[in-house]
Parts: sequence; C-alpha cells; structure tokens
Amino acid sequence: MSKDNKLRFDGYYVSVWTDAESFVFRNIAVKRDNYLRFYEDGEVIAATIKPLSTSELREWVVNDFSRWTKEDFLKLGRPEYYNVNDDPTHPYMITDFTLDKKSRIKFDFKWYRAGSNGFTNYEGVLVDDTIEVMIESTGGKQHKEIFKFVSLDEIKYTTRKHSDLYKNFVLHHFTSHFGGKPKIFEGDIGLEKIIPHFDMYYIPPSKLHPYYAVFTCGMGEHSMTTRHDDLKYAELCLLLPPDWKITGFSQVDSVALQPFRSLMLGGRYPFQNRIFLADGHVVIIKDSSRSVNFSSELITRFSSAFGVKNSLNSIIIDNRKINVYGVVQLFPEELNFKIAVGSDQLLNKFKDVGINPYIFAPTRENLLSGVSKTKSEIAKNKHKLHPLSLIDWHVLLDRLIEEKEPRNISAVLTRMEELFPEDYLLCFKKAILASKSRNENNSLIEQSFKDAVERNADFAHSWYLLGNLYVDRKNWDKAIWAYTNYTQLRPDDPEAWKTLSTPYVHSGLFEKGLEILQTAKGLNQNDPEISVMIKKIEVELGMI
Repeated sequence: MSKDNKLRFDGYYVSVWTDAESFVFRNIAVKRDNYLRFYEDGEVIAATIKPLSTSELREWVVNDFSRWTKEDFLKLGRPEYYNVNDDPTHPYMITDFTLDKKSRIKFDFKWYRAGSNGFTNYEGVLVDDTIEVMIESTGGKQHKEIFKFVSLDEIKYTTRKHSDLYKNFVLHHFTSHFGGKPKIFEGDIGLEKIIPHFDMYYIPPSKLHPYYAVFTCGMGEHSMTTRHDDLKYAELCLLLPPDWKITGFSQVDSVALQPFRSLMLGGRYPFQNRIFLADGHVVIIKDSSRSVNFSSELITRFSSAFGVKNSLNSIIIDNRKINVYGVVQLFPEELNFKIAVGSDQLLNKFKDVGINPYIFAPTRENLLSGVSKTKSEIAKNKHKLHPLSLIDWHVLLDRLIEEKEPRNISAVLTRMEELFPEDYLLCFKKAILASKSRNENNSLIEQSFKDAVERNADFAHSWYLLGNLYVDRKNWDKAIWAYTNYTQLRPDDPEAWKTLSTPYVHSGLFEKGLEILQTAKGLNQNDPEISVMIKKIEVELGMI
C-alpha cells in the first residue's frame, strides 16, 4: 500500500497498539484532513498522522523493544483495559465502518487473534507501510501509536463484505424458518454497550408460527473460548407470546424488558467469562432488575417436538459452523432437576405437560414446584439424591476444577461418592478429569464412562465421549456400539449420524458408512462436510 493512499481505509484492516495511559476506546473516526479522532466516553482526543519510514520504525522498535527482531514484531492478546505497565502491544482490528455526511469514516472494533505462543495470542507483522501517530491527550501528555495496514491480498475479504455477508446469512436463516421480515430491536433495555457488540432482531408472529422469534445477530462473528472448532460460534434465540409488548415500553416495564435483557446477558456471558456455550449448558442469571422468578437459562438445541425444525440449529457461513441455541428459562427447582437427571429429561417434562420451553412465559407453571415433587421425580429415575445438597456439591467441585486444586478435588470426589453413590453426573465428571490428567488411565476413564451410562442410559453425552475413547483406541466395534446408542438418543441430529459413520468407515464398512451419511445429509442438506465425506466414500467404492 502506498503512502499516498494511507487514509484509504475501505477494504483494509487496521491494527492499533499502544502504550497509552489506562482507557478503553469505544470507536474511532478518521477525518480526511489527516486528523485522527479517538472517542472515549464522549471525550475527544485529537491526533495528527505522520508518516514514519521503515528505518525509523526499526530503530524505534529495536531501541524500545530489544527482545524483538528488526524485521517484525508481535501483536499480543486482548487486554480488558489499556494499562501503562502492561506490554505496550494491545491490538484492535477494525471490522466495520460507514461514511457519514461529515465525511468521517467511523469504525467499530473487533478483537483479532492469530496463533499462540502458549501464554498470549500473537501474529507477526512486517514493519513496512507502518505509520507513527503522536497523540496529545486532554491532559497535555503524549504517547505513541503504531498503525499497521494490511493489504487486501492478505485477508479473505473486506471487513464491510464480511459484516454484510454474515448478517444476511443469519437473517435469511431465521426468515426461512419463521417467515416474515426480521426487524432490528431498538428498545433501551438498560444495559451498557460493551465489546463485543451484537444486535437483536425479531420476527413478528405468523399463522405458521404464532409467536415472536427474537434472536441475536453478530454474536457468532466472535469466537468463544474452546478448542472445539465446531463449538466456537453461536447465536441465541428465544420465543415470545404473540401479545408481548415488543416496542414502545420504558424502563418501568420490567417484565416486558426481561426477555431482551436475558438474551443479551446470555450472549455476553461466554465472552465476559472466556468460556463457551453449548447444548445443555446453563447460564446463572445475575440481573438485579429481574422481576421474574426464573433463576437460570438452559442453552439447548431446538427440537421439532416443539414445532421448530431441527435445521434451525446451525448455519454454515464461509465453512464455519454457527450453532443456533434456544434459551429456556428455568425456575430453581427445574434447574435442580436438570442437574440431577439431565436436560433431555427436563425437556421431556415440558413435552408431557404441553408447554413450549422456548417461549418466554413468566406466568407459566413451575414444573417442579416444591422439593417433595422434585424428590419424587428423581426417585422415578432411580436416583436416591437430594437435589439441593447435590447442587451445592457440584458447584463446589466445578469451582475446584476451575481453580485446578487436585487435592481438594480428590477429597470432594471421595465425599460425593459416599453421599451420592448413584449420581451418574459424578461418574461423568470423573471420566473427564481422568482424561485430562497427566497420568492418563484409560481403564479408569472407560470405567467411569461406563458407570455414567449404566446409571443413566439416556445421558447422550456419556455415550458420545465413550465412543470417542474407543475411536482413540481404534476399537471400532465398541465405538460403533457407543455411537449407535448416542445416535438413538439424538435421531434428528445430523452431527450424531456423522459421528456414527466414522468407525464404520475406519473399519472398512464403507457401504454402511455411506448409508449413515446419506441419513445425515437428509437432515442437513447444507452441511458441506457431509457432502465431502460422501464423495470420499463413493470414490473408495468406485462409484465415481
């Protein structure tokens, strides 16, 4: 990129890093008179752009950051705030912009990470076409900024096209399932705008779907913290009764506001806590303005049993899988039940009483009102548990696992086995812990999974992970057995059928593997991975 075009931002990423005093950038406007303006909570900080030659920059980098090479330097991972004592290398990536009537190009920020050195995320960048910016803050102090321009050849597509492409895919996906025209939700729900930002849309009720569909759009542009590529991206959705007040309310309409706050808080949760959301996860609600007695949100896939096609559950955008999860509001007793016997059992209870769990209904019946009723439900599943006490123990165990305290974990596991000898979830967690241990004991892992399955054969994830264990051992017969049970519990899930095909193909049973993959394709015509897998088998069989 030539220096003459240094302000031509259209189609270019711009990464920014600083050793400034502590503050957070909200957005940026670049004016064409070579002035850069930073906005921080309404305060404007002016800056003049000055070209800096490669040799000058190299000297600055080497003198000030001697641990780096002359040819490149590192952009390190995201800080929560700019701190003067931190490594002065905090990047932003500009991802969207518009040109307003005053000829300013306005940008929103997105974090960009590439690679990892084990401690922080980084990307090496060359020093060519880099400029230095001297910024005068309102207090008269100065500090340096460095901008790096990345050409179109170095990125897949422009930021503008990426944003529009993603939004259009998401809106089309929801429209194809609920009909109607999506409208952006613009009500003030009393939550501060934070990074990452995403919008909420809603689709009005129709004869086919007599309820509002409210969903996030943009959450899936940001990667959640997980090593599983197919679980990194998600959008959330909930449904509202047709008479719900969706516009024209004020802050005093706390009940009307609640589902929108709930959806936004649930969407922010994985990014604020550096975790991920997946089927069966629970988000504990911490909202002081809440006027409804729901205590948590169950994140779960949509089911055709409640009138929503299973194909709603995922979107493929640029070979990335975006999971779509429904948000189910739970009363405390229902949460206890879910922890004790699993989300599948809880959703079956909604089905039995004819309640659509995805519809936000603050006046609906508590399925498990009262401890005695909860105990009776547990007893039906042959679980001699006391849910309230069990929850406390599981919360303690999860906290110790998060804090990596092996001795205390061992003590808590031993005590829980004494108190709750039939808790399949405890067996499941033991298996997960054993699989992550440095002294991995395969027989212990296998036995723990088998114990979990024996105590609750309807717990699908146990079958899935047990199958994974057998695949790692290349024990294809047992993998087929485990994955078959997993698929029987998720007959409408194309991912389950894809998983089941794997051991058949590896054991040379290509015809059976092809038959299973064709079933998966029938459930999800838009999954390119299924088509690739089918083509490989057809080549192997000499069909093409």
